[in-house]
Amino acid sequence: MVLLSYSLIVLLSYSPIEKDSLARHYLEVGKIKKAEEIDSKDTFLLGEVAYFNYKFEQALELYGKVSADSKDANDALSRMILIKGTDEKELQDYVNAELLGREKKFKKGIEILRKLCGENEQDNLTPTDSLFLAEQNDSLSRMTARVSPTPTEIASTIAPWASMLLIDFLQEMERQEEALKECQNFIKRFPEDDKLPQVKLEMARIYVNLGERKDAQEIYKAILLKHPMSAVTPIAREELESL
Repeated sequence: MVLLSYSLIVLLSYSPIEKDSLARHYLEVGKIKKAEEIDSKDTFLLGEVAYFNYKFEQALELYGKVSADSKDANDALSRMILIKGTDEKELQDYVNAELLGREKKFKKGIEILRKLCGENEQDNLTPTDSLFLAEQNDSLSRMTARVSPTPTEIASTIAPWASMLLIDFLQEMERQEEALKECQNFIKRFPEDDKLPQVKLEMARIYVNLGERKDAQEIYKAILLKHPMSAVTPIAREELESL
């Protein structure tokens, strides 16, 4: 007799499961899989279901069970880093933006992401605002009212993730110039972020789409030179050679 799979049991505890197509997928898969047949791919997708239903602790547990040699291992690790390093309210907003993107509602998603990036607030900072932010941030405690905090220093931990997703959304909407500007903003604001090579790769691709081959080549070469150990470096090398 085919047993009800763990994936189906877990899904039935979520509400509403209709929020993501992964849930519908597992309602079907769960009817035909035995509990002992759940593999790393299943575990990762179950983590995604938990994640998109704001069950972040359960998502962490599931992502942590994904095998290191699975093709989903890097994605699982990225999710774990995001969850562990982000305020829950901001994480919920980020998830909402992701869901809007899946529904092709990019405009609404972009509004959320710009707020998470802090772009709106930074564009309108007054000297008083700058002083207040400095006093609230230990890393800025030595600043005076005459010195404004830099974007990197006041950015929340969700900001680089939101910026990356914003780049994706702008590209989906074929707003290449805006996506390019966001890439430049990312590089300026988060020069030490581990997602920097990926952003540079997207930047090079945008230049290709805009017909700026020389600029694209420079970015590809910069990736090879400055990020030789990055996972995106082989991709950058291949795309550079194809230009």
